[in-house]
Amino acid sequence: MILIVFGLPGVGKTFVGKILEKDFGFYLHDGDVDLPNEMRLTLSQNRVVTDEMRDAFFQNILKSLESLTRTHKNIVVTQTFIKEKYREWIREKFPEAIFMLVTALDEIREKRLILRHDYPIEYTRQMVANFEEPMIEYLKIDNSVDGEEHVREQLKRLIVNS
Repeated sequence: MILIVFGLPGVGKTFVGKILEKDFGFYLHDGDVDLPNEMRLTLSQNRVVTDEMRDAFFQNILKSLESLTRTHKNIVVTQTFIKEKYREWIREKFPEAIFMLVTALDEIREKRLILRHDYPIEYTRQMVANFEEPMIEYLKIDNSVDGEEHVREQLKRLIVNS
């Protein structure tokens, strides 16, 4: 099973991925490890990320996922997947993949981002403005409640029904 956990910055994609890893036996792949060096440098300098950089980034994710499917039965990939075309790229290459949108109330999401200190808040607001509503079929997890139990219960219901 391949789960693609996506959503806005600060909703808790990695949090959900870690629960899937710990409690459901998935191999967790944080898509950020696939950032090309040029994109890392651009982000660190608070410069604008181009579509070409994003395309290269998501090509890297596809390559990683292809490699991971050779060694892992159940994989969860966490990443914003800001554009629908990147979700479609995954769907084309891995039609069996299940997409899972993580949501949280805006005030909770922003509070989490401010506490993290690893993303400039203005950059994340730009990502939110550029996030394309998903047109693909997806499951939905609400992560507006603190603690793992609320998410774990939703995952149990969704995974059993998938």
